[in-house]
Amino acid sequence: MKIDLSILAEIKSFQQGIELVKAIADLGYETCMAGGCVRDIVRFVTGQTDTIDLHDIDIATAAPLSVLKEHFHTASNNGEAHGTILVKQGDTMFEVTHFRTDGAYSDGRHPDSVELVETFREDAMRRDFTINAMGLTWDGEVLDYYKGVEHIQQKVICAVGDPCLRFSEDALRIVRGCRFAANFGYDIEFATMASMQVFAKALESVSNERFRGEFLKLRDYNECLPDFLYYLNKARAFPRIPAFAVNRLSYGTVLMMVERVELLTRENLFPVLAYAGTEENLMQFVPTREEKALYRWLKKYENLFGSDVITRGHMWTNLVELASGDYKTVFDLNDAENSKVVWYVEHFPRALFIAQNPPDLSMLSQRVKAMGIPQGKEFGDMVKSFTELAYVQMATSIPFEKVEERGNSRIVYTLSSVSKRG
Repeated sequence: MKIDLSILAEIKSFQQGIELVKAIADLGYETCMAGGCVRDIVRFVTGQTDTIDLHDIDIATAAPLSVLKEHFHTASNNGEAHGTILVKQGDTMFEVTHFRTDGAYSDGRHPDSVELVETFREDAMRRDFTINAMGLTWDGEVLDYYKGVEHIQQKVICAVGDPCLRFSEDALRIVRGCRFAANFGYDIEFATMASMQVFAKALESVSNERFRGEFLKLRDYNECLPDFLYYLNKARAFPRIPAFAVNRLSYGTVLMMVERVELLTRENLFPVLAYAGTEENLMQFVPTREEKALYRWLKKYENLFGSDVITRGHMWTNLVELASGDYKTVFDLNDAENSKVVWYVEHFPRALFIAQNPPDLSMLSQRVKAMGIPQGKEFGDMVKSFTELAYVQMATSIPFEKVEERGNSRIVYTLSSVSKRG
């Protein structure tokens, strides 16, 4: 396959990268862009995607590091033992790696040794999937020794060479393959999926941080996460992921919670995935402080969706506090039919308005104190009652529709639902 590189001319990083590929090749050494950037370029030029983001361009070469140091501005990235160095072209530093083959992976992640080789054909043998095993020369020639272009056209994920060997080297490749399938809308080739199922148990030795990284690399959480979970389950990898193994969360249960969420984001992804379990499930995702806080917030209001009995106590207080949190994470209330949920759905827009434009509640404690009520439970209950009253009064004063005249223009404001679903 030959690519007309002029269609990528406006991408600065690509232009500088291809200039570096040519400069090294002009010294007499086979050199090419390699890996994921080539995959993304092929997908773009074949029309599978309308956009391309080449933020991570890797270059592979037969040039010794000594030659690169002699002819270019270089910097160490602590990878020289494995034949990798940073090389500057224009204002960009590119990771350049000598063609190599890998030895055994005794730790299930890193090769025990690497052997430098002279051709990209030999180098491509060590890569995980055929769509990631292509190279691109300075003149647009795609180096494709394992049918990567064909598999992109067929929309299939296929391991390079023996899939059992690929997954025995690093079990996380099972999860990566499922992620690629979900991100690109591909299927997973039969023998590759069968090998995933065989080696799924090896995922138990993979670190939690690496699992977290794979989830974060999903292209679009709402669109891709259900498919990602589907492939993980099909590959028998789902129950091997620690965040789901704790409390034995089932695929069906997690999928149900995911599909009930209004809008999945990077911020709420892990709290939602762990929601059906306990905080112990969340901890397996190595959560941030903000993710822990959101998870606890979700659990705090879990009872708002679980009972068919309306608690008449402080409904507006509860709803305003709910709306004060990450309302985009609220489970899709429209899926429920009980009277309590119907009330919340009906009044949520007003509660959201109150949360964003809160009344002054600072004087309520002084008001209760002036009544001669000592600090304690009665005092707290009275403050809550006054707070509820303040919210009720404000809620009843918010019109569903407001009209303003501005010069010759008539503007209509309407309380709207927070639902993001079409």
